[in-house]
Amino acid sequence: MNSSAPHTAHEAEQRVASREYTGTREFLGRGKSQKALSAHDTPLTIDEVRELLNRNK
Repeated sequence: MNSSAPHTAHEAEQRVASREYTGTREFLGRGKSQKALSAHDTPLTIDEVRELLNRNK
């Protein structure tokens, strides 16, 4: 028997029931962290962008 030849797994033909992929479900709730993150989604002014870019100088 050649040890480098591929072998078929013993349970290769078995099927397992699974649930629908969670990415297809709509996300309904918004937690505390999401609300905090969303608060920062406002557009920045030009002065705020300049301040961020020049912060480490």
